[in-house]
Amino acid sequence: MISTSIDDDRELGKLLRAHRKRAGLTQRAIADLTNTSPAYICDIEYGNRSLSLRIAKAYTECTGHDFVLELLSRVVPYGYIVTKEEVLQSH
Repeated sequence: MISTSIDDDRELGKLLRAHRKRAGLTQRAIADLTNTSPAYICDIEYGNRSLSLRIAKAYTECTGHDFVLELLSRVVPYGYIVTKEEVLQSH
């Protein structure tokens, strides 16, 4: 499994757009399959709009991927500074 950490809507949109194009789908096709509009899909892909979990799941499934949400604990001892890389490496 390939894991990708996404920090903002623009990064997520760029990733979704790349997967859509690799799957040979248009924004209209994704909109039809997710019961949204092409303008909504465009806004998501360019980071101008956030998407719900329902749409994220439907969008990724349309492009032949599984949607997985992983929540990572960031609990660390008081006064200890941890980097994002350390958190990701520990899981």
